[in-house]
Amino acid sequence: MAGFVIKQASSKLRIEELLKVIAEINATKGNTVQVFDPDMIIDEMHLAGAYMNAVAGFKSHTNISKNIATEMMLFAAMTRQINEAIRLVGAKSNRKFVLFASTPSAFNKVKKVLDHVKEYKVSEKHSRDTSKKFGINAKKDFDLFVLQRMAVSRL
Repeated sequence: MAGFVIKQASSKLRIEELLKVIAEINATKGNTVQVFDPDMIIDEMHLAGAYMNAVAGFKSHTNISKNIATEMMLFAAMTRQINEAIRLVGAKSNRKFVLFASTPSAFNKVKKVLDHVKEYKVSEKHSRDTSKKFGINAKKDFDLFVLQRMAVSRL
């Protein structure tokens, strides 16, 4: 994916502390880091699409939130409500989450507070089962339906 870093990770920090570190990184121009519940992320394209939609939203001034990381979470959750997005797709635990960083540089800034980091790989079964949680009952082409749902969430 175009320079993005998407990993499965854990942190020694409590989730609240981790989110504070991420907020500091996100305050630096050009960096976007966000953490997600692995049980609610369909695949890498789900996150890439959410990020690209968030960036486009800021460029066109149609953003709902004040930063790209939160806007990305809104798109990933396919909702317009920040609290609902956090509840649906936000990381629930410091022991297992999916980490998205917009650049390798942003990833290197957060890496120092991460514990275990491994490649983020999902099975087709995971993608299919997770898609159903969003009301997407596709047998294939999950990514197309996910991107369509993200777009519709803004209408």
